[in-house]
Amino acid sequence: MFKLSGNGVRSDFIVLAPTLGVAEEADAIEEVQFLRDDMAAMAWAVENQLQGDLDKAVDGQEAYLRWLKANPVPPPPQATANGPQIYYTLEIPAPNNWIPMVPEQAPDGALYLRRGTMIIPTTSGPYTVTARAELLDPGTPFFLLDHVVPRSGVLADRYFRRARSADGNTLLWLARKSGAGKGPGWSGLRFDVVRQETSAPSP
Repeated sequence: MFKLSGNGVRSDFIVLAPTLGVAEEADAIEEVQFLRDDMAAMAWAVENQLQGDLDKAVDGQEAYLRWLKANPVPPPPQATANGPQIYYTLEIPAPNNWIPMVPEQAPDGALYLRRGTMIIPTTSGPYTVTARAELLDPGTPFFLLDHVVPRSGVLADRYFRRARSADGNTLLWLARKSGAGKGPGWSGLRFDVVRQETSAPSP
C-alpha cells in the first residue's frame, strides 16, 4: 500500500511516524458553548469557563455577576403622581459572557457566523463586550461557517495534556477539542420593551 518516495528504488521497510500513547488530560481551563438563539435570529459563544490565575478555570456566569455588582445597570425611572406609569427600554442586553455570533454572507454566497460586540449600559458609562476566551481568538477577526453550529450546538474546551515520549521525557501542552452541545438557548436579549414603573419609596 505504501512505499518511501525517492529515486524509485524499492525498499524493504517503511517509516512509521511516532504516535501518541497514553496521555493524561486535565480539567478544562476554558469552555465555550456555541448555541443557536432563534429568538434573536443569531448564535452565541457562551464563555462558560475562562482561564484564571494559576491556570484555574473561572466560572463565566459568576464572573459576570461580580462584574454586574461593581457595574450596575442604570436604575429604572420611578412613577410620579401625574407622570406616566410605564417606561420604554430600547434594549435589554445579554450577559457579558455571551459573545454575539452575527450571521454574515460572503461575496461567494457562503454563510458565516462572525464574532461581534455588544454594548451594555452601566451607571459608569457604556461597556463594550469583547471575547476573553482564547478559543475565540480575541483581538483578531473570528469566523465560523454557519453549518458548523447545528441546532444541537457545539461545546469547545481548552485543557492541558501530558504524556511521556519514547525516551522518557515529559511533554505538556495545551490542547483543544469540541463535541456536541446542549441544544439551543436564549440569551435574554430583547428590544423595544415597555414595562410598568415602580412607585417611589415613602420617605
